[in-house]
Amino acid sequence: MRRFAVLSFIFLSFVALASVQSCKALQKLLPATEVTDPAEGTPEYVIQQIIIAGMEKDSDDGWKLFRPWLHSEELVSPASEKNWRQFNFEALHRNVGLYLDDKTKPIYKIDYDEEADAGRMHRWFIVNSKSDMPSPVVLKPDPKANGEWRVKRMSLGL
Repeated sequence: MRRFAVLSFIFLSFVALASVQSCKALQKLLPATEVTDPAEGTPEYVIQQIIIAGMEKDSDDGWKLFRPWLHSEELVSPASEKNWRQFNFEALHRNVGLYLDDKTKPIYKIDYDEEADAGRMHRWFIVNSKSDMPSPVVLKPDPKANGEWRVKRMSLGL
């Protein structure tokens, strides 16, 4: 009887694990979620703020809006900040329309999301009209910003 209980437990554990994995796979098959008015402090809000920065007509004004949303680890060296300004942000600024149905509104769609780095980071995959693959934005809580979500990496603009 004890052996049956142990085998049953193992079997049910595998079933539970498989269902969690299949939920993630299922999430990727579902329609994208439109983000219109996210609550302040949420990852969706942070992504919307960087999209708003990318929508700015003037690149310098956009950078001023974008920079506060970067994780403090990305601003530790002048070279890193320069890289974000010249490459990542400029690419977003040029191509922000790829993530918007209406180029005048910061409404975007999340295809799916997943945890990264054992839950210490999270990836959101944003629908990109120019690609079959969504573009990732990686956010991580920033201890220098009261633990709020900040941008660690992104491929918006590609």
